[in-house]
Amino acid sequence: MKIRKLVIAVSLLLVSSNMQSQLIQSYGIKAGFNNSKQNWHYSEKSGFDASHIHSITGFNLGLFFESKIFSNFNLLTEITYLQKGHTTVLPRIIRAQDGSGYIEQGENETEHKFHYLSVPIFLKYQTQVSVLGPFLAVGPSLEYLLSYPQSSGYDHFEKLNLALNLSTGVEFSFNFLPKILIEIRYNFGLTNSFENENVTVDNRSIIFLFGIKL
Repeated sequence: MKIRKLVIAVSLLLVSSNMQSQLIQSYGIKAGFNNSKQNWHYSEKSGFDASHIHSITGFNLGLFFESKIFSNFNLLTEITYLQKGHTTVLPRIIRAQDGSGYIEQGENETEHKFHYLSVPIFLKYQTQVSVLGPFLAVGPSLEYLLSYPQSSGYDHFEKLNLALNLSTGVEFSFNFLPKILIEIRYNFGLTNSFENENVTVDNRSIIFLFGIKL
């Protein structure tokens, strides 16, 4: 099932990209930050829980290309560098000064960042009200894992993942300047980053973007 989803997604992305390359009407750059969370779903028999796993703040930067399909509908393609991952928060254990044993003293917080190259394709609906161009967009993305924390526990994470994106924002149009855009996006994994009999791992992100459109 996972392979079939990826094959279908790759086919759609290639067809869409080929069509768009002939019809590009505008392009630009986007950058921003995101709040990401790797959800670790442990099985009951594993004896573990995910209470120590929390979200992480990451950075994203990319290019986009846009072409009109019909009326208010556009095709939007992006190539983006995206950081995901999680933060672990565990108690800091130290030896008691009187030598009687060990005690907790605060917490240790560790970031685990995963670096992806993401290629999303959106169907974008946009209207124009004076200088404002509000829009909605939805579409899949292929996300390739570029690098990950140096730990043998991450060696078997999937290199290629499929995600779905829901996005909304607004473009500001001025006669003497490039268009400025603000966007918020929800990205959630359709395939698991890792899976075995004890745990499955998937990704969720809320992404905030600022951009310039030419």
